[in-house]
Amino acid sequence: MRLIRTVVELGCRTRKMALPSSFTLPSDAVTRALVSIAEHAEDAFRLAAIETLAEMMLLDIDLVARTGGMRVLLSVLAEGPEEFAPVLVTTFLYVIDTPSTRAYLNPGTDLEIALSGITDAYGKGEAHTERMTACAKVVAAMLRTWSGLIYLCMDDMQAIRALIDTLRIPGLATRDVVLDLFFDLLHIKLPEWHAEFIKGRRLTMYGRQKPLANQPQDPTDSGPSRDKLNLIDHYIALLVLVFTNAGLVEALVTILEESTSSSKIARKATLLIGEVLQLANRLLPLAMAAKIQTLARVFNLATDYTDGHNRIVGTSALSSVDSFNRNRTRLQPNALNNSRQRANSVDEPVRRGQRQHVENRIKLGMQIDDRAFQALLLETQVLTAREHMKWNYDSLMDLIEGPMLNPKRLEEALKVSKFGKRLMLFFHPQTRKGFADMKRTKSNQKWVKLGCTLITTLLSNADGVRFLQTDDPFLKQLADALNDIDPTRGSMSADPTFSRPRVEETLTYGYFEILGTMSRYPEGLELLERFRIFTAFYRLSELRSREDLVRLIIEHIDYTQDGHPRILLSKALTSSYKHVREYATRHLGHLIHTSTRANSWMLRLLLTQLYDPAPEVCELAVHFLREACEDREILQLVVEMQPTLDHLGDIGHPLLLKFMSTPVGFHYLYTADYIDREMEGWFHERNKQYAVQIEIYLARA
Repeated sequence: MRLIRTVVELGCRTRKMALPSSFTLPSDAVTRALVSIAEHAEDAFRLAAIETLAEMMLLDIDLVARTGGMRVLLSVLAEGPEEFAPVLVTTFLYVIDTPSTRAYLNPGTDLEIALSGITDAYGKGEAHTERMTACAKVVAAMLRTWSGLIYLCMDDMQAIRALIDTLRIPGLATRDVVLDLFFDLLHIKLPEWHAEFIKGRRLTMYGRQKPLANQPQDPTDSGPSRDKLNLIDHYIALLVLVFTNAGLVEALVTILEESTSSSKIARKATLLIGEVLQLANRLLPLAMAAKIQTLARVFNLATDYTDGHNRIVGTSALSSVDSFNRNRTRLQPNALNNSRQRANSVDEPVRRGQRQHVENRIKLGMQIDDRAFQALLLETQVLTAREHMKWNYDSLMDLIEGPMLNPKRLEEALKVSKFGKRLMLFFHPQTRKGFADMKRTKSNQKWVKLGCTLITTLLSNADGVRFLQTDDPFLKQLADALNDIDPTRGSMSADPTFSRPRVEETLTYGYFEILGTMSRYPEGLELLERFRIFTAFYRLSELRSREDLVRLIIEHIDYTQDGHPRILLSKALTSSYKHVREYATRHLGHLIHTSTRANSWMLRLLLTQLYDPAPEVCELAVHFLREACEDREILQLVVEMQPTLDHLGDIGHPLLLKFMSTPVGFHYLYTADYIDREMEGWFHERNKQYAVQIEIYLARA
């Protein structure tokens, strides 16, 4: 046996080095002797003979085929030993990959024998489960390669249909193994509550997971991730299409028909149906996904009024799938947010109904008569009580969002009664025990929302703008409070409104949200300029000790309209303090990420950050540019701006490779000699560096 192994190894070495040699593998007689040993289950040399035949098949498949070795190896693949299955399936996948070697296999019979451990499992009892599990691993290995998938899809997917049809056979162990196989193939990560769902328990004990307050965050995290699809996602999409075309959903519905909705196997089938619908919704083109989402078989059963059993089965199946989707939406909200919000988004109709309810309430509020309006003013308790704790917050919001949008009612609230002045007095920075002195607690956050809503209502009407401009000192006091912490303007008060402790512990920070709300409207921007609040912002952005205020300004100001807000952001991006530049760059990346269309001014500012002296800022800018350039329109804009990235070194290479995916980008890099330099570098040294990196990676793996 050692002699034969040495001859085979020499043949491998000759083949690998492509040396001209007359060296041949063992003769037919010796190969038949190996086949004879491999056929005897009790022979001590059987495993060595099987392994040797597998290696010889890669070197000379004709020799192994004509001596009967192929038949023995297929038998071992189907019946064991199980530890040889991964090796043999890889060998046969290599054989079917090329036309010259593929001819030695009989399509539809030879390699399909690997599925027999599952397809022939009916009636063999629990003892057969171990072999089925090993067979499932072989099938998974085949379906994870292009050659295996294409081979099993021949003859109208006969082999895959046979595998799926095993779900229709009433055998608990068989179905459980096959269901696990599909979960594995589709890369479905089961949620932590799946075990409770399968057991039929209520999921009310599970709530949405909240991020830990002290949990460190990725500095390049700019919010919800984009819906990026990689090569694995494309392959999973192909598998979903193949399986659904082969009848996977219908087979799963058969399980629901035969089992009660409370059984474990039925709930597992429901879980797989829900996950397949989600994958189709996220990965497949709309036309294909819509066809799968129809669940035609289930709806036919649910609407079958001639057969009571079928109707019960159909409605129970729909109820189970709906229950799974609702639990998934409640417990894993991001699972739906990352999809393209198609027909199975459960929350969208609810949100649409809530918006319509709010709009109807506002319309009705604007149409109330004088008596009802006076009653609503009194109901708020603003006119009868000076302490805000006695005010009716809900009535206040209804009044501000409804009747006060009517110019007549707004004028009455501001001029005829003391309602407007008393309410605004509460928000004045100099008012004792007012808004600025309230503790920064979760329950008090509603007063910040009230302030923003009030400002929005006032800016929607000329009388409201005039009230802020001439009749009320709110903006003047805010400007004075901001100037009070500027050391260049002389002496500061003992306890300024915007001192660091007050900003951290009270609702004082909410003034920046209110000012940010004002910056969304042209009238608000005009008022901010008139009271020189932007001038105060410019001075604050230069204070090294008050980066907390700079962050609040950058975060809450609106950049929709050109003018002071964008100048402030540009000033923060080029600040002399690195931590301010980092925060401003991160916020700019978030703005680009959440923007509905490409904005050239944002991209120009981000490109400026590529030349920042701090490597951390440059790395952040590259990260956000790469993320933004997933959008073809943004990529085209960036390429047209022709940024110079040579100074970034290895950090900038991924971005430049993105440029090469468009004709304009390729032409730009070609004229800049980037492509020639890269090719030269790869020919001379980087190919060796790459080989070393891959070998290190393989050693670790």
